[in-house]
Amino acid sequence: MTRGGEKVINSVAETAREFNRLAVYPAPVWDHNSSYHSWLLQYVPRPCRLALDVGCGSGAFTRLLARVAERVVAIDVSPAMISLARERSRDARNIEYICADFNDFELPNAAFDYAVSIATMHHLPLQAAVPHLRAALRPQGTLAIIDLLSDATLAGKARSVAAKAWSTLLELRHNGLYRASPAARAAWREHGSHDSYLSFGEARDFFVSSLPGARIRRRLFWRYSVLWEKCSS
Repeated sequence: MTRGGEKVINSVAETAREFNRLAVYPAPVWDHNSSYHSWLLQYVPRPCRLALDVGCGSGAFTRLLARVAERVVAIDVSPAMISLARERSRDARNIEYICADFNDFELPNAAFDYAVSIATMHHLPLQAAVPHLRAALRPQGTLAIIDLLSDATLAGKARSVAAKAWSTLLELRHNGLYRASPAARAAWREHGSHDSYLSFGEARDFFVSSLPGARIRRRLFWRYSVLWEKCSS
């Protein structure tokens, strides 16, 4: 969603407050983001000395990443999410969790072999966040992004019907009879009402111009992916 041609972004404080609230509710085994974890892991370079997880939340993907990377730096703006991630990662000695606003956090230049962001870029000003990520990657390092998109076209509505049906089947398969509490559903609805998303065309145009050679694809479950390898030069 855009306003006057510019993507609407919540303030850092508002985003932190919302995720502090969401952190108290149990998460299901499977959700739309976790369905892409295996795909994201395919593109982690081997060997991977240092990886970056932007918007790590409670650390679900961070812990998977720590199994294939020597060291992982994971950043999130929510103190409650970082606390939860640290608690759940006590046995993972190679993860450093940092509570910070990503765009204000000073990253080492050309240091990371792999950088990932899952459902976080729509919370950030892309014009600042993407160059920040690009600079942090070492030559031949890989950037992988999964984020949400808006699709109000007729074809998009048809895709949404298919996604909802497939989502219901996968939820039953992985989560059984689990159902979030009314309070949790209300919190996520409120959070979603504040979010704004790019259309696929907007996302494609931005990333093609910002990351030459990037591969951008429309994905199931109202998402798109970006995969980019930094050139050596």
